[in-house]
Amino acid sequence: MSRRDNFLSKPISSYYLLLGSTAALTGLGLVMILSASSIHSLETNGSSYAIFLRQCVFLLIAIPCGFAASRLPIARWKALGKVSLLIAIAMLLALRVPGVGHSINGNTNWLGYGPFVFQPSEFAKFLLVLWAGHMMASRERSSRGETNVLLLLVPGFAIVMLLIMAGRDLGNAAVFASILLGLLFISGIRLKIIALGAVIITVLVSALIYTTPNRMRRVLVVLNPFSDEYYKLSGWQPAHSIMGLASGGLFGVGLGASRQKWGNLAEAHTDFIFSVIGEELGLLGTLCVLLLLATLIFSIFR
Repeated sequence: MSRRDNFLSKPISSYYLLLGSTAALTGLGLVMILSASSIHSLETNGSSYAIFLRQCVFLLIAIPCGFAASRLPIARWKALGKVSLLIAIAMLLALRVPGVGHSINGNTNWLGYGPFVFQPSEFAKFLLVLWAGHMMASRERSSRGETNVLLLLVPGFAIVMLLIMAGRDLGNAAVFASILLGLLFISGIRLKIIALGAVIITVLVSALIYTTPNRMRRVLVVLNPFSDEYYKLSGWQPAHSIMGLASGGLFGVGLGASRQKWGNLAEAHTDFIFSVIGEELGLLGTLCVLLLLATLIFSIFR
């Protein structure tokens, strides 16, 4: 085995890959948030740096929190896993309290006060994985069969997904369904059962999309955002996102020189920031982002 192969086979190499890819994505993300949000931030906050500085504050809070979490004894994580499902449900129930939950773009799935607003569903993803890990670990040495694993995990995930759907957030509910299927796969459930679950979920999601005009329109818009029927309405965002990516070429128009962020992309610094990356940094910039994400995923699985 060569010295390089020997290094890559060590657990510490995965740590450096994880840390390096995370740091690179964080740094690039901050730079692109500064660029993509500058116009919107100036219009809404009176400063081109307001949104960027807010993200810097979040990062300064997250770094010590992440370090502290990495140093927590496994016993603490096990204890949290026992109650993490209840914490997730409590956070999602808080959205249903009048005056507490915030509606953004038609979805009531935000909590917070003033400029500090967050989605409980994002925390619930981590909490449910932690809870599922605790439940599966506690049954690891038992031989109660596959049905027991289904009965353990499916009801908890179903409750959370129903609460998310109550806020009209089908996208996040589908993400939770995917997480559930992944956990069932890891637990050793037969592939036939997982495939059946995937089919059922696909049918349910398709039915919910088809029976809701707004969701159906958003799907059709993705297929043809430049059509006369959609372009000036719900097709505006995806159409200008494609324009931004197409105009970037191989090397981009230059950092900070995006045209689409000047009002054409309403969510230029959030949902559509990848478009701004493609426009300003070109194909090479977008490939770098994808490579860093692939490295992050690879290091996590190792």
